[in-house]
Amino acid sequence: MEQVNELRRRYCPRALALAVMAGAILIVLDMKPIGKGIILGTLFSILNFLIMSQALPMAVVQGRKGSMLRSLGSVLVRFVLMAGALFAGAKYDAYNFFAVAGGLFAVQLVILADHLLKALRRQI
Repeated sequence: MEQVNELRRRYCPRALALAVMAGAILIVLDMKPIGKGIILGTLFSILNFLIMSQALPMAVVQGRKGSMLRSLGSVLVRFVLMAGALFAGAKYDAYNFFAVAGGLFAVQLVILADHLLKALRRQI
């Protein structure tokens, strides 16, 4: 569980900081719906990651049937959250739909970038 906590502490603040910086720059450049969309999508990406990181260790510890039900419940909750973010992006003009969709991948992009940078450092 400590490893999961360390991953949360490493990736979530980075994703949020990058989204806020990108969103602020876009808002200053008068691209408010895109900036807000990135920030909204990233917030939901972080929430998705937090739910997943809570559910994963519990699913491993429990028995097969309890693990299956908890995993399905977790996936359902996470999909509903992501659908909610996409719905807000589609429904409200304050958010750009495609920016929200891109923001939903913020944590995954931070994880990928972290691994790529580590691989590049090993090559040098």
